[in-house]
Amino acid sequence: MPGEDLHTRSTALNAARRRPLVRYLGEALAQLHEAFQFDGYGRLVVAEGSLAATRGEWSEWFTEYGLEAIRRLPESFEPLRTELEAFIKSEVPVHNPLTHLYPWDFRPGNTLVDDGTITAIVD
Repeated sequence: MPGEDLHTRSTALNAARRRPLVRYLGEALAQLHEAFQFDGYGRLVVAEGSLAATRGEWSEWFTEYGLEAIRRLPESFEPLRTELEAFIKSEVPVHNPLTHLYPWDFRPGNTLVDDGTITAIVD
């Protein structure tokens, strides 16, 4: 596909050219969220020929996800690590919200643009 990644090119585009690109990406992400809903949370696996989430309860997934994110923080966060972990464990929402696809890599760096037009969103 022709083009350069949007993350690199965005500073060279004026606001009038960036605005429709950002709007398109927002609309595309909204369509992805609505197109894929699941009965659980977490990573997706293939089960019985379909995609299925690996966790059934929001609080379980949220706590695990939050603690893993804290473990990945750089050393400069060490003074806050214990406090952050306690917060994640104590402030878990108890309800199971609606689920949607959460594509980690849907970002400007994975979007190709050529002459101010999106040519591809790569995964």
